[in-house]
Amino acid sequence: MYRLLVLRIVAGLVGGVIAYRKGRARLIWAVLCAFFPPVIIAVLLLPPQLAPGRTKRCPYCSRIGYRDDVQCRYCKRQLPIDLVQCHMCGSFVPDKGYCVNCHKKLRD
Repeated sequence: MYRLLVLRIVAGLVGGVIAYRKGRARLIWAVLCAFFPPVIIAVLLLPPQLAPGRTKRCPYCSRIGYRDDVQCRYCKRQLPIDLVQCHMCGSFVPDKGYCVNCHKKLRD
């Protein structure tokens, strides 16, 4: 009885983590995997989704990777740097969360 409960908890945690890394809803997939452990296979086979702030699409091969990657994991090409405009000084700077010119926070 306890082994089954532990198996379901572990399956839920693993399914939730895999789903989160692919840009999907962690809680929903964790509950599904906890009640139906074979659903983990479906989560593994699902393609990643764009998750705002966590993932971005490669402009060369159109596959999805993490936002902080400097090289695409699939086509191995160098990714362009994302530039944003600072709302304080107006300059275009790399998207690091702060302006490299005036040192103000870029996002709220």
